[in-house]
Amino acid sequence: SKVVLAYITLRLVDRKQFSLDTPLVRYYAYERIKDDPAAQKLTARMVLHHTTGFPNWAGNPMTKAWRTTALRTSFEPGTAWAYSGEGFMFLQLAIEAVLKQSLEDIAVKEVFLPLGMKSSSFVWQPRFENTGAFGHNRDCEVIERPDFFLPAGAYTLLTTAYDFQLFLQAIASGKGMSATTHKLLLQDEVPVKSSGDSTARHLSWSLGIGKMRNELGTAYWHWGYNGNFKSFFLFYPSSGLSFLCMTNSEMGYN
Repeated sequence: SKVVLAYITLRLVDRKQFSLDTPLVRYYAYERIKDDPAAQKLTARMVLHHTTGFPNWAGNPMTKAWRTTALRTSFEPGTAWAYSGEGFMFLQLAIEAVLKQSLEDIAVKEVFLPLGMKSSSFVWQPRFENTGAFGHNRDCEVIERPDFFLPAGAYTLLTTAYDFQLFLQAIASGKGMSATTHKLLLQDEVPVKSSGDSTARHLSWSLGIGKMRNELGTAYWHWGYNGNFKSFFLFYPSSGLSFLCMTNSEMGYN
């Protein structure tokens, strides 16, 4: 989900409808951060880099009570890396405020229709009823599909392997964005630091997507983690090599 929101953001930046470095509060007055002066500085670039200082979640985003949960930064924005879904929700609200449309309508116009992603949506669609997968817990029991009550750029993307590989081809090649913005997507990065993890020196985070260097070259990657649904992709732009795995199991990463 987050990589799709990043792609949308960069398309808007291309058209000068949005800025990577304008404080998001200038686009949307977010009630949840009103008591945190540091959060007033947050920008789209910080969100996409995961340097906002927000926690991943300050509550359960699947509940309506989450919308009023106070949200605070834990470090000065832009100074460290910490993965955060909360930041992407703030970015989504800012984009929706600028365009005066819902994320779903924006995604249809900016991503799904242009790329031919006919089986993708940020909200459940009746046409998915006969093809939508059910999740399974670690005991292989079938679990009801999640009830997403609003489109969320951090976690509610519903898609297929075919559709998502169309999207991966687009971000790998720069389809739908200028050469300058595509270069930003792949090269504007911050280090990912993890205490005691020797692999961290090979990792960084670009604008909405993980970046890794190894013996095969530079790879870009991300995961998806929604309880009983787990997924992962990785691609090497230089060689065209890519990998996409989508599972409907709590044990998907095993």
